Amino acid sequence: TIRVSLTEDPEFEAGPCKALRAAAEAAVGKGVESFDEKNGRRDGPVARRECVFPLDVPLNADGSVLSAMSAEELGSFDTKTLCARLGLRLRADGDVQKDWKSTDAVVVDGALSDKAIENIKILLQVPAGVVCRPAANVPEGVTFLHDAAAVTAAVPERLGGHAVIFTGEESAEQIKSVFEMAKPRFILLKPKSQEGVTYLGRRFFTMLRSFEVSEGTPCMLWFSYPKVAGQDEDDVVIRASADFGSLFVDGFGEGMLWGAEGFTADNLRESSFNLLQASRMRISKTEFISCPSCGRTLFNLQETTAKIQERTGHLPGVRVAIMGCIVNGPGEMADADFGYVGSGVGKVDLYVKYDCVKRAIPFEGAVDALVNLIKEHGKWVEPEEDEEVTAGEAVAVM
Repeated sequence: TIRVSLTEDPEFEAGPCKALRAAAEAAVGKGVESFDEKNGRRDGPVARRECVFPLDVPLNADGSVLSAMSAEELGSFDTKTLCARLGLRLRADGDVQKDWKSTDAVVVDGALSDKAIENIKILLQVPAGVVCRPAANVPEGVTFLHDAAAVTAAVPERLGGHAVIFTGEESAEQIKSVFEMAKPRFILLKPKSQEGVTYLGRRFFTMLRSFEVSEGTPCMLWFSYPKVAGQDEDDVVIRASADFGSLFVDGFGEGMLWGAEGFTADNLRESSFNLLQASRMRISKTEFISCPSCGRTLFNLQETTAKIQERTGHLPGVRVAIMGCIVNGPGEMADADFGYVGSGVGKVDLYVKYDCVKRAIPFEGAVDALVNLIKEHGKWVEPEEDEEVTAGEAVAVM
């Protein structure tokens, strides 16, 4: 059974449902050889892996977002364009800083020009991670990238260290050998195909946990989606969410690098942060929980949700529930911090967690009352004034 509940009208639920079914059907017959899972995934809630995050590579312990680009592209950027590409802030004084949704590290492919090296030095100062293939002109602090199959001897230690790409098809002995020789700061799981990646990932992480040398090393999931005839952006987002999300919610993976043909860099970065938040990993924005519209809804759910998002969308870490009625609303608010629930014709109740704290507020003033309630509980901050030279607007996909 597949259940899809959207704030939008019911007819819009059919598309995501079909896309989820297609993702499940695509995995049929694409499994791996049987193996013994020892993480207790089938026994109930599972804990994430305890990882040791490197001091010289600025990953995020709650979930890292990586981007990929060519050396030629990197070398074509001025500072403003570089910041726009990676979601960084360029201040009026020229200082470059991270924001809530900035890329944590960038994987660069190809020979580095002088301009590319200049931009790499800017990124390292932020700090943002830079990962590229070994070369003589690579600045100190960059992480060298290796394919697991190419690691046949010990690699020299360096500031920024090394990262290794695994396909997931390696044997346990190969994995152990690569870790002993490369001592990677982190690794990337990049399957040759997206077919059956959930099974492949589960087996790979089971092998990682079998060796002390690899157990605590952060692993980024690197999944790529070529264009497929008949699929739109929503289909790709749902397929990728199923692939990444099925591993994240099982406690596998400490970050992601998402590639998809036809998507802009902003699309992929924004969607990556959305997916990490949906997986209950990294919180980067206000989270809104809304019930599907039904005959009991006492106000226009879509319009009201849009108004509340406009007023409170700048509060990362705050969860706001918008529920159409009191029949199921309070129970469906999950772990929301604040609730906005229709309680009668033209009336709204406001909740803090599961407690109703204000009743029968006239609909016309209910959004203002919600904002005041958030302020009363110390969760409000004023929207930041645009003092920086902004890098561009990100577009939400999910």
